[in-house]
Amino acid sequence: MYQPPYYPPPEPEKPKRRTTRLQIAAGIALIVAVATGVIVLSNRLSDETLAVLAGSICGVGAAIPTSLLILAISRRREELERRREPSPPAYPYPQPPVIVVAPPGYRQPAPPPPKPEPTIGYTESPRRFTVLGQGGQPGRWDGPGWEDDPQ
Repeated sequence: MYQPPYYPPPEPEKPKRRTTRLQIAAGIALIVAVATGVIVLSNRLSDETLAVLAGSICGVGAAIPTSLLILAISRRREELERRREPSPPAYPYPQPPVIVVAPPGYRQPAPPPPKPEPTIGYTESPRRFTVLGQGGQPGRWDGPGWEDDPQ
């Protein structure tokens, strides 16, 4: 069965942007309002504050071109890295998978038996503790395990 080729529909035309008189008047009014605010604030602020504001504005003005330059250099470097040919792999061919097959009748060795838990009659020598008694004087621990202590 014959099927005609697919042609995508044409994209709709974007409406042309037309500035109206109202938009122009609003833009001029905004510029005048900002200028008036700047003049009023500059008359009310001290000289030191104006110096700080001017320094801040100059610093931002100097930082913008610098950051744009860094951005352009980094994008150029990324583009050069993309264009480079990929380096050959360490092995000339991919490593084959390793499959281990046990012979028939082969059993794995049994795991070692678990260590027995220490019993109550634990024979290792007891640790020696010094316990502070009443009045900050060192006392003796007279609990179990200290009967044979030579002191």
